[in-house]
Amino acid sequence: MDGYKKEKGQLEIQLEENNRYIKVVISDNGIGRKAAQQYKKETHNSSAIKIVKDRIAKLDKWKIETPITYIDLYENAKAMGTKCILQIPK
Repeated sequence: MDGYKKEKGQLEIQLEENNRYIKVVISDNGIGRKAAQQYKKETHNSSAIKIVKDRIAKLDKWKIETPITYIDLYENAKAMGTKCILQIPK
């Protein structure tokens, strides 16, 4: 995909509760993580994801789930967005 998307983007958020975790699934229909890397400034080094992972890990006394998982969404080998799954301990 070349450049940013021209049409309006969509964001879907789902919440699911089980015994020990709240699962938050966030999906978008963007250009995908690989294409988005091209627009990042080389000098910018964000630590936000690491901070979130560390905070969730400190709360997770069961250590069962991976705190954050990313899934690249494709259709016919074309990037169609990204799904992020957060497992937040209760």
